[in-house]
Amino acid sequence: MRKQPPLTALIPAAGRGERFGSEQNKVLSELLGRPILGWTLEAFAQCDEIGRIVLVGSESDTDVLWALGDQYGGGKLQAVVLGGSTRQESVRRGLDAVGTEFVLIHDAARCCITPALLTEAAGLTRIHQAMTLVRPVTDTLMRRSGELVDRSALVAVETPQGFQTELLRRAHLAARSEGFVATDDASLLRRIGRTVHLMESTLPNPKLTYPQDAFVAAALLRERGVVPD
Repeated sequence: MRKQPPLTALIPAAGRGERFGSEQNKVLSELLGRPILGWTLEAFAQCDEIGRIVLVGSESDTDVLWALGDQYGGGKLQAVVLGGSTRQESVRRGLDAVGTEFVLIHDAARCCITPALLTEAAGLTRIHQAMTLVRPVTDTLMRRSGELVDRSALVAVETPQGFQTELLRRAHLAARSEGFVATDDASLLRRIGRTVHLMESTLPNPKLTYPQDAFVAAALLRERGVVPD
């Protein structure tokens, strides 16, 4: 069977650290002896479906992002792009550095992603042209008014999200022209009428937002045997 061309990973890495309790970019904060971003990069470095990595960050972090990419990216780091004022604008700018047919977008702060999940996501991206990782909702949900919400019809949206690159560019162009801002890229595809395939997973894939999230991530990384006890 002919080997498929690899994808590009586009990783927005300009997260602020206030809620995480850090004065610096939170993905540069240390977790088990390395920056959080280092764990994320290592997963992509170990995934054969990923051939290139593009990081998007602030101008002040450019040098350190290059250094971390060189150290943990397995030689795949292709570019560090200056981000915008929103995540959406940062991804749009990052797409200018993507030259492959397909791209995976992933939050830098989701450092517990596994190479196996990335491999599955890459395969589904090629098949469906648009996909997102989702998680079943297990909590009881209630509106502020007190009305219960049927959770069986709901999922929590995560990353990675994979797309045919030109399709995602068109979705970003449409959103920009209409002044529409979303918190993820799959929403932009749905807005232009495209179906987004849902890849359901029950593996923990937390986005580090608050200080206590680091304890959860550390436990997960240790459980998977990627770090010594």
